Amino acid sequence: MRRLATNFLSICAVTFLAGLVYAQDDSNRPSIGLITRGQESFWRTFSEGVDAGARDLNYNIKRPAIINQDTNALQTKTVLEMVNLKVTAIIVSPLDDRTLVRPLKDAESKGIKIILANSKLKLSTYLSYVTVDNYNLGKLCAKKMSQLLGGKGKVVVIPLAADNDTTLQREKGFTDELKESAPGIKIFISSQYSGSTYQQAAHETANILAQYSFADGFFCSEEITTQCMVNVLSTRKTTGPKKIVGYGINQELLNALKNGKVDALAISNPYELGYESIKLIDMSLKGKKVKNRIEFPAFIADKESLKKEKIKQLIIRQLPDAFKTVTPTPAPVVKPAAPAIPLKTPPKTSTSATKEAGKVRLAPKRIFPSKNIQSTQDEYYAQIMNPA
Repeated sequence: MRRLATNFLSICAVTFLAGLVYAQDDSNRPSIGLITRGQESFWRTFSEGVDAGARDLNYNIKRPAIINQDTNALQTKTVLEMVNLKVTAIIVSPLDDRTLVRPLKDAESKGIKIILANSKLKLSTYLSYVTVDNYNLGKLCAKKMSQLLGGKGKVVVIPLAADNDTTLQREKGFTDELKESAPGIKIFISSQYSGSTYQQAAHETANILAQYSFADGFFCSEEITTQCMVNVLSTRKTTGPKKIVGYGINQELLNALKNGKVDALAISNPYELGYESIKLIDMSLKGKKVKNRIEFPAFIADKESLKKEKIKQLIIRQLPDAFKTVTPTPAPVVKPAAPAIPLKTPPKTSTSATKEAGKVRLAPKRIFPSKNIQSTQDEYYAQIMNPA
């Protein structure tokens, strides 16, 4: 019994540790830890850029077994594991601006270089902050919303979280621009946060739509929020059309953009952010000075701009099959059936008619007595046997 209990505990320990296993490489290349926030197309493409930079500059990338690092507890544990693995640098996108301050300070004290990716932290000693220009992204979205509404109406801003610097900058840029250039638009900032998981965002966006059913437009500062608002609006009746300007791109959002279910999407180039992160680490390790902050531009995609090659290429970078046309399979060629040979109907003959060909005598048409003819049974049979 004691042995069974010991074996059970051993299995539990192995199962727990399995969650901390990282991609290993037997080479002597320097290792860089990568901790992203989720599995949206932005972070998948960002990771592709990191991998490309690592291949080109000869680094090994270590990832947590749980790729979707969408809680502070997970991110904190992963940073500590990266430190124990003695990585050369860590590229991380914090969920908020304070939780990872202490573990990352500890990492830096051990000589590990820190790159913050698209999400700032209250940490002054990181190597560099690589990000989209999120404030200007918000301003671009505001200009598009104003254009859609003709400079007047009611717009609701749906915030992601109270302490996420990335989305806070987008939301601030959006509201600042509307206040400055579209005074005819009244701004409402939802007191409810959409949250960083799909389940939470789906629930909260439905509540927000119910609360602000009078609104003419909604600004969604994160991909998950945008996706959930599109889904909610497509399944609920609303008082009048609602304009949606959001952030992010995936195949469902691209289809929604083409079909008019979302009016505009802010997009960027996460691949370049990922590649640049590796370049900065490489430069620093070689003793070169690097910039403390590097920003990449954002762009607005709508039905019209989807025709522009630059916008198409940015989308293709994240969705390789986005604009591929599917060639329909041709229908099999069916040979027409041979025409049926019509059957010849023999000519009608009268009772006394005979066919001379072959001297074959045709059987006469049977004659039945009419009701008004008085004839005996013998006379009737005589008519049949001896026709005239």
